[in-house]
Amino acid sequence: MKPGIKKYYFFIITVIILAFAIRFYHLSFFEFKNDQSYSIKIGNQTRDAKFLVTHGPISGIGIDMPPFYPYFMGLLTLLTQDPFWITAIFAILNFSALVLTIHYFYKRLPIKYAMISIVLLAFSPAFTIYANIIWQQCSLPILIVIFYITLTGFLKY
Repeated sequence: MKPGIKKYYFFIITVIILAFAIRFYHLSFFEFKNDQSYSIKIGNQTRDAKFLVTHGPISGIGIDMPPFYPYFMGLLTLLTQDPFWITAIFAILNFSALVLTIHYFYKRLPIKYAMISIVLLAFSPAFTIYANIIWQQCSLPILIVIFYITLTGFLKY
């Protein structure tokens, strides 16, 4: 455990609460557009195919994406068809990624760099805005954080 944990503990908890409040408040700006509709349609099609899909939608450069997103949307649309609640699930997943990243920064970086990184990430407008959208890229932050933690552990040993 790093020295001075009590000194920074209150600060980190405050940042987490404020970041959660901002993301929760941002849910009130929910917009349902074509991309969100298409994502729900992908989930319904995946369920109709009994999750036997081999690839995801075609990317902007014409390459088929891996099937993770259709599987994920299939599970979400199994729970609810309401875009607001699906968006809320995306927000919870991205908030979980934020908390995991804050923990990772605190454990792995020097304390001053960790605090600066925590504040910049927690209050980043892009991370706040894109955390609450039904969009393929918004399902990745938790996986990316887990990948980097695992990669760091692999490289360390």
